[in-house]
Amino acid sequence: HLPSYAKWLANQDMKTTVIWHKKFLQHMQYGVRNLPKYSKTTWLLKTPFYLHTLDSLLDIYPDARIVWMHREPKTHMTSLCSMTTFFNGMISDDLDWSVVGRTNFDFWVDVFKRAMKARKKNSCKADI
Repeated sequence: HLPSYAKWLANQDMKTTVIWHKKFLQHMQYGVRNLPKYSKTTWLLKTPFYLHTLDSLLDIYPDARIVWMHREPKTHMTSLCSMTTFFNGMISDDLDWSVVGRTNFDFWVDVFKRAMKARKKNSCKADI
């Protein structure tokens, strides 16, 4: 449980991270680009964590197509808290579900607000 890290992360410019992300994907695709099966491969990246970097993603990947799946918030938060608790449980025996819930809730409310702002700002760049 590192609330200071979550606050720090929320205030970072993710552009450098997304540039590295693009280079990494290019590196992975390099080895298969001459194989007919993969010659026109489109990457499909499925994780809600990309919402945190949506503004930078659309700058670095101007031809990106975003499919924003909407889930019932209670189900979504339950899933995220379960995942967080699973990973935190690998390194700690002291887990407080109420702290995990509050921390995740606050983090994701901020992420969704930022993503909605990025969506509005970039509506002409990509089909979101």
